[in-house]
Amino acid sequence: MANKPELKIDINENKIGTLLFDKPVSGTNSNGEWNMYTLDVDDTEMVYFASQNAHNTLKEYKTGDTVSIDHKPRQQGGSMYIVSLVGQSKIESTKSRGNALSSSGDKDLPIKWGMAFNNATRLVANTSYGNSISDKVSLIKDIMPSMFEIACSMPTNQIEEKVQEQKLVESETVKSDDDLPF
Repeated sequence: MANKPELKIDINENKIGTLLFDKPVSGTNSNGEWNMYTLDVDDTEMVYFASQNAHNTLKEYKTGDTVSIDHKPRQQGGSMYIVSLVGQSKIESTKSRGNALSSSGDKDLPIKWGMAFNNATRLVANTSYGNSISDKVSLIKDIMPSMFEIACSMPTNQIEEKVQEQKLVESETVKSDDDLPF
Protein backbone atom coordinates (compact mmCIF):
# COMPACT_ATOMS: atom_id res chain seq x y z
CA MET A 1 0.00 0.00 0.00
CA ALA A 2 2.80 2.44 0.83
CA ASN A 3 4.21 2.11 -2.69
CA LYS A 4 0.93 2.74 -4.49
CA PRO A 5 -0.50 6.24 -4.92
CA GLU A 6 -3.91 6.90 -3.42
CA LEU A 7 -6.75 7.76 -5.78
CA LYS A 8 -8.41 10.97 -4.66
CA ILE A 9 -11.32 12.46 -6.57
CA ASP A 10 -12.34 16.09 -6.11
CA ILE A 11 -16.00 17.09 -5.95
CA ASN A 12 -17.59 17.29 -9.43
CA GLU A 13 -14.86 15.11 -10.90
CA ASN A 14 -14.74 11.46 -11.83
CA LYS A 15 -12.11 8.84 -12.52
CA ILE A 16 -12.27 5.64 -14.54
CA GLY A 17 -10.34 2.62 -13.39
CA THR A 18 -10.17 -1.14 -13.78
CA LEU A 19 -10.45 -3.32 -10.68
CA LEU A 20 -7.32 -5.37 -10.18
CA PHE A 21 -8.73 -7.71 -7.50
CA ASP A 22 -12.14 -9.23 -6.75
CA LYS A 23 -12.19 -8.18 -3.10
CA PRO A 24 -10.91 -5.14 -1.21
CA VAL A 25 -8.46 -5.19 1.65
CA SER A 26 -10.64 -4.39 4.67
CA GLY A 27 -10.03 -3.44 8.26
CA THR A 28 -11.00 -1.16 11.09
CA ASN A 29 -9.33 1.74 12.83
CA SER A 30 -10.35 4.60 15.13
CA ASN A 31 -12.50 6.04 12.31
CA GLY A 32 -14.38 2.77 11.78
CA GLU A 33 -14.42 0.18 8.99
CA TRP A 34 -12.43 0.80 5.79
CA ASN A 35 -12.27 -0.92 2.41
CA MET A 36 -9.32 -0.40 0.10
CA TYR A 37 -9.65 -1.31 -3.57
CA THR A 38 -6.79 -1.49 -6.07
CA LEU A 39 -7.47 -0.06 -9.51
CA ASP A 40 -5.56 0.57 -12.71
CA VAL A 41 -6.14 4.24 -13.51
CA ASP A 42 -4.43 5.52 -16.67
CA ASP A 43 -1.85 2.69 -16.50
CA THR A 44 -1.05 3.45 -12.85
CA GLU A 45 -1.87 1.02 -10.07
CA MET A 46 -3.65 3.04 -7.37
CA VAL A 47 -5.45 2.35 -4.10
CA TYR A 48 -8.91 3.74 -3.42
CA PHE A 49 -10.41 3.92 0.06
CA ALA A 50 -14.10 3.52 -0.74
CA SER A 51 -16.87 5.33 1.08
CA GLN A 52 -19.64 3.04 2.34
CA ASN A 53 -21.81 3.96 -0.65
CA ALA A 54 -18.98 3.26 -3.13
CA HIS A 55 -18.07 0.01 -1.33
CA ASN A 56 -21.68 -1.22 -1.52
CA THR A 57 -21.47 -0.96 -5.31
CA LEU A 58 -17.83 -1.98 -5.84
CA LYS A 59 -18.17 -5.22 -3.86
CA GLU A 60 -20.54 -6.48 -6.57
CA TYR A 61 -17.88 -6.18 -9.29
CA LYS A 62 -14.91 -8.39 -10.10
CA THR A 63 -11.36 -8.26 -11.37
CA GLY A 64 -11.15 -6.56 -14.75
CA ASP A 65 -14.42 -4.65 -14.48
CA THR A 66 -14.02 -1.01 -15.47
CA VAL A 67 -15.82 1.49 -13.26
CA SER A 68 -16.43 5.20 -13.20
CA ILE A 69 -16.27 6.82 -9.75
CA ASP A 70 -18.04 10.17 -9.54
CA HIS A 71 -17.69 12.52 -6.55
CA LYS A 72 -20.91 14.52 -6.37
CA PRO A 73 -22.08 17.24 -3.96
CA ARG A 74 -25.31 16.61 -2.03
CA GLN A 75 -28.05 19.22 -1.96
CA GLN A 76 -28.21 19.00 1.84
CA GLY A 77 -24.44 19.48 2.15
CA GLY A 78 -21.49 17.13 2.02
CA SER A 79 -20.76 14.85 -0.90
CA MET A 80 -21.00 11.27 -2.03
CA TYR A 81 -19.21 8.87 -4.35
CA ILE A 82 -21.25 7.18 -7.06
CA VAL A 83 -19.81 4.12 -8.80
CA SER A 84 -21.03 3.00 -12.23
CA LEU A 85 -19.98 -0.02 -14.25
CA VAL A 86 -18.70 1.09 -17.65
CA GLY A 87 -17.12 -2.15 -18.90
CA GLN A 88 -17.30 -5.77 -17.85
CA SER A 89 -14.34 -8.01 -17.31
CA LYS A 90 -12.86 -10.21 -19.98
CA ILE A 91 -10.19 -11.27 -17.47
CA GLU A 92 -10.33 -14.73 -15.92
CA SER A 93 -8.36 -14.15 -12.72
CA THR A 94 -5.79 -11.93 -11.05
CA LYS A 95 -3.06 -14.31 -12.28
CA SER A 96 -3.89 -13.52 -15.89
CA ARG A 97 -4.39 -9.82 -15.17
CA GLY A 98 -1.02 -8.68 -16.46
CA ASN A 99 -1.30 -10.47 -19.79
CA ALA A 100 -4.91 -9.49 -20.36
CA LEU A 101 -4.33 -5.81 -19.59
CA SER A 102 -1.22 -5.56 -21.71
CA SER A 103 -2.69 -7.44 -24.65
CA SER A 104 -6.06 -5.72 -24.59
CA GLY A 105 -4.73 -2.53 -26.13
CA ASP A 106 -7.27 -0.56 -24.08
CA LYS A 107 -4.98 2.20 -22.91
CA ASP A 108 -7.49 4.63 -24.29
CA LEU A 109 -10.41 3.66 -22.04
CA PRO A 110 -11.04 7.25 -20.91
CA ILE A 111 -11.40 8.30 -24.55
CA LYS A 112 -13.79 5.44 -25.24
CA TRP A 113 -15.76 6.28 -22.10
CA GLY A 114 -16.01 9.91 -23.23
CA MET A 115 -17.20 8.83 -26.66
CA ALA A 116 -19.81 6.55 -25.09
CA PHE A 117 -20.96 9.34 -22.77
CA ASN A 118 -21.26 11.83 -25.64
CA ASN A 119 -23.18 9.35 -27.78
CA ALA A 120 -25.53 8.43 -24.92
CA THR A 121 -26.12 12.13 -24.21
CA ARG A 122 -26.86 12.85 -27.86
CA LEU A 123 -29.21 9.91 -28.07
CA VAL A 124 -31.15 11.02 -24.98
CA ALA A 125 -31.22 14.66 -26.15
CA ASN A 126 -32.86 13.53 -29.39
CA THR A 127 -35.61 11.54 -27.66
CA SER A 128 -38.74 12.72 -25.92
CA TYR A 129 -38.10 10.59 -22.84
CA GLY A 130 -39.41 12.49 -19.80
CA ASN A 131 -39.25 16.20 -19.28
CA SER A 132 -37.09 16.39 -16.18
CA ILE A 133 -33.33 16.46 -16.17
CA SER A 134 -33.23 13.62 -13.63
CA ASP A 135 -35.20 11.40 -16.07
CA LYS A 136 -32.70 12.12 -18.81
CA VAL A 137 -29.67 11.63 -16.54
CA SER A 138 -31.15 8.32 -15.40
CA LEU A 139 -31.57 7.21 -19.01
CA ILE A 140 -27.97 8.22 -19.83
CA LYS A 141 -26.76 6.10 -16.89
CA ASP A 142 -28.78 3.17 -18.19
CA ILE A 143 -27.40 3.54 -21.72
CA MET A 144 -23.73 4.16 -20.80
CA PRO A 145 -22.63 0.54 -20.13
CA SER A 146 -23.92 -0.60 -23.52
CA MET A 147 -22.37 2.37 -25.33
CA PHE A 148 -19.04 1.78 -23.58
CA GLU A 149 -19.14 -1.92 -24.41
CA ILE A 150 -19.73 -1.05 -28.06
CA ALA A 151 -16.85 1.44 -28.04
CA CYS A 152 -14.50 -1.13 -26.51
CA SER A 153 -15.51 -4.12 -28.57
CA MET A 154 -15.69 -2.76 -32.11
CA PRO A 155 -11.96 -2.49 -32.82
CA THR A 156 -11.26 -5.79 -31.10
CA ASN A 157 -13.90 -7.61 -33.13
CA GLN A 158 -12.71 -6.08 -36.38
CA ILE A 159 -9.10 -6.96 -35.63
CA GLU A 160 -10.04 -10.54 -34.71
CA GLU A 161 -12.03 -10.89 -37.94
CA LYS A 162 -9.08 -9.60 -40.00
CA VAL A 163 -6.70 -12.00 -38.24
CA GLN A 164 -9.05 -14.92 -38.95
CA GLU A 165 -9.40 -13.87 -42.60
CA GLN A 166 -5.61 -13.60 -42.93
CA LYS A 167 -5.10 -17.04 -41.38
CA LEU A 168 -7.65 -18.49 -43.78
CA VAL A 169 -5.92 -16.88 -46.79
CA GLU A 170 -2.51 -18.10 -45.58
CA SER A 171 -3.76 -21.66 -45.06
CA GLU A 172 -5.31 -21.71 -48.55
CA THR A 173 -2.07 -20.35 -50.02
CA VAL A 174 -0.08 -23.10 -48.33
CA LYS A 175 -2.47 -25.75 -49.65
CA SER A 176 -2.28 -24.47 -53.19
CA ASP A 177 1.54 -24.27 -53.05
CA ASP A 178 1.66 -27.97 -52.13
CA ASP A 179 -0.18 -28.81 -55.34
CA LEU A 180 2.55 -27.33 -57.54
CA PRO A 181 4.81 -29.86 -59.32
CA PHE A 182 8.07 -28.16 -58.37
